[in-house]
Amino acid sequence: MNGKIVRASRNAGRNSNKRPSTHVYANTKPVLAETALMLSDSFGDWASFAFAGAFRQLIHVNTNDLRRRQASRLLDRLTEFDRIDRVILLVQEGNTERITTLADER
Repeated sequence: MNGKIVRASRNAGRNSNKRPSTHVYANTKPVLAETALMLSDSFGDWASFAFAGAFRQLIHVNTNDLRRRQASRLLDRLTEFDRIDRVILLVQEGNTERITTLADER
């Protein structure tokens, strides 16, 4: 891959009114001309860059501070503005119950 990946971030941290940390990556030479949404725990903060190489655009949201049903509402809002081709749920092994919780919300 000889493309360029550009990242825009908003790291809210734990004391910022519970707004999630987000990263948006744009890739000039993606493997897939798709937009992916990655919902993760803090594990995704570092892994999202690796996934960004595959997609035209990757939107990463750290869901650690989201309350129940907020992830579902977030996905609904994002799809109002942009097409989301894939949703990636990525967590470290200690948070595997988060995947079923997020999936059940949809």
